[in-house]
Amino acid sequence: MEDFISLIDENVLRELNALQTALYAKSYLFIADAQSLCALLMLLYFSVKSYSIMTGDSKLEILPLLRPFAITLIVLAWTPFLGFINTPMLFLEEKAKDSFSSERVEVNQLFIDRQERLGQIINRIEIVTVPLADAERADTGWDAMDNMLDELQTTLARARLIITHKLALYWRMFLENVMIIIFKTLTYVVLYAKILFLSMLAIIGPLSFAASIIPAFRDSWISWIQRYISVSLYGTFAYVAMIIGITHIKLALEKEIAFYDSILAGGEPELLAYLMRSGYAETSFLVAILVGGVGMLCAPIVSHWVLGAGSTGSLFKGAGAKAKSGMGSAASAVGAAGGAIGGVVTGAAGMAKKAMSR
Repeated sequence: MEDFISLIDENVLRELNALQTALYAKSYLFIADAQSLCALLMLLYFSVKSYSIMTGDSKLEILPLLRPFAITLIVLAWTPFLGFINTPMLFLEEKAKDSFSSERVEVNQLFIDRQERLGQIINRIEIVTVPLADAERADTGWDAMDNMLDELQTTLARARLIITHKLALYWRMFLENVMIIIFKTLTYVVLYAKILFLSMLAIIGPLSFAASIIPAFRDSWISWIQRYISVSLYGTFAYVAMIIGITHIKLALEKEIAFYDSILAGGEPELLAYLMRSGYAETSFLVAILVGGVGMLCAPIVSHWVLGAGSTGSLFKGAGAKAKSGMGSAASAVGAAGGAIGGVVTGAAGMAKKAMSR
């Protein structure tokens, strides 16, 4: 079944996965340098320890002496070590991705139903506003001329009503496409940031582990693991944010479909009332997509909260603040445009209602 609401492009995801695989193969770039640094720092570490034991400043302890060997073994087996960390992270990400895919199928069907309801309403508008061209006129003289003028005025008012409503519908579809593009862009930015930061951490990681041999940087390997796991969770939290956003979109589509069903079940007054105003049910879909897109920026921040690592999550806080201000500006622009179109639609609907009441 074709995706009428394509929030995520599978081709882009495949390209991102291929890029991650290619960059992952570059993780050996500084391994030889890190191994040499490990040997040098181990020599320095054991020299200082031996001197402190000989002078009696410290006692002989076995476990601190084994620590440099353990770090060196990790640097020597760097690729298997990365695979050991990546396995549970990839499992969580794939599980969240599968859940998102199942939700996307339901939203796709709801979007198809929504398009069908919109088509039925447009057909209903055209049927209700068909000019009475075939009506028999028994009047003659000036009465016939007045009837012809009234019919012409009614026809023009109805035509203006239909055209204005279709323009408003096309404008709303344009805004929906823009919001979907924003949602996609923010999603791809988060996923690409994950690949970029993971690749940099994987390449620099051996040097961070080697530096942790000396006491001055003994916790650098712990900080590296915290940051690496935090960035690895970007994809998982991104799909969780997409699940939350698509659930909001599903509720908005269900509300909009129920709204259209009530219009189709009613008569001409309900149809005219629909043309004279724009309700929340129609704008909730736009709001859901916009909020879901901004929520994507929360994925790195939430990942930072979970592990408490002072990592790249702070880079997205400023972006999140800017996104909030941008969302306010976009909402103001949409509201102003919607108000202008609503005023035109209301005026056209009032003229049509006045003309049809004659």
